[in-house]
Amino acid sequence: MRKCLKEQNSHTQISKSVASVLLTFKWHKVVLLYSKSSDRDFSAVARTIQNTLQIHNIDVTRVSTWSDTFHYGYTENPFQRIVEQTYQTTRRLLNDDFEIIELAEKSFQSYIGVVPTPPIEFEKFSFKVNQFMQLPPFNFPNPTWEWGGLKRVPAEGAYLYDAVYVYARALNDTLKNNGNPFDGKLIFKYIKNREYRSQSPV
Repeated sequence: MRKCLKEQNSHTQISKSVASVLLTFKWHKVVLLYSKSSDRDFSAVARTIQNTLQIHNIDVTRVSTWSDTFHYGYTENPFQRIVEQTYQTTRRLLNDDFEIIELAEKSFQSYIGVVPTPPIEFEKFSFKVNQFMQLPPFNFPNPTWEWGGLKRVPAEGAYLYDAVYVYARALNDTLKNNGNPFDGKLIFKYIKNREYRSQSPV
């Protein structure tokens, strides 16, 4: 039950973010595409997104899926099938190749993707967390440490680490540039549009 609730919270956060972006750009009709492969099954996330969009009066006109992980150049492209299934309801007459390119560019501008954070070395992160938990000022003993026993690190631990890291990096940049550490807008300036390596397993 606890794991289910955590996954639900994560799905809800993703769905609310998607709805917020769509409403900001006044998109009220969308197509939802998602993977149902054995290693990347996003059915649960997709259901939550659909329910959230319905609450916000955003119409999902079509839902399409693919069941095999797509490796460019090595496996069959599932998007060709999806286009074949949907082109009759979405096509428009094109006069030449230039118009096709222009339409493709405009279509991509109306595309939003939800891409999960890959589990980047989460086991190493868990090991470090267990290691530091036993050191001051935390001092949480682990009786099974000598035999390789580790306490489970929940996803929220990684979320907290990410949040503190992003804030600390921005604060550090603020101080290096003689900025006011109490100026929230200035600190956010050093957070916005910057990539970071997440420790999240989700």
